[in-house]
Amino acid sequence: MLSISPEARALILEKGAPVRLELSRAVHGGCGVPPLQERPTVRFGPPPSFLSHHYEARDVDGITFHVPRALPKDRPLTVGVASFLGIRRLVVEGWNPLGWEP
Repeated sequence: MLSISPEARALILEKGAPVRLELSRAVHGGCGVPPLQERPTVRFGPPPSFLSHHYEARDVDGITFHVPRALPKDRPLTVGVASFLGIRRLVVEGWNPLGWEP
């Protein structure tokens, strides 16, 4: 389940481009340690054409998101905005690197 904050929606509409989420590779710890996976990265633009079959397009509040098919559908994730020194960027909130609920 993917949602979007009002601030993120305004930033995306300002840029006027579709958005994609990119999953990082899971890091396996071994010895019974569950794999860790960093939160997805949010980028502007569609996925590269050679990777497009790994994505599905979803409409979230009128914004087209290209989401990896491997992204768990049962996790409640929100696309929000973070800023540092006045530079705003989109981030995924609600991600658990261990893949389970605390």
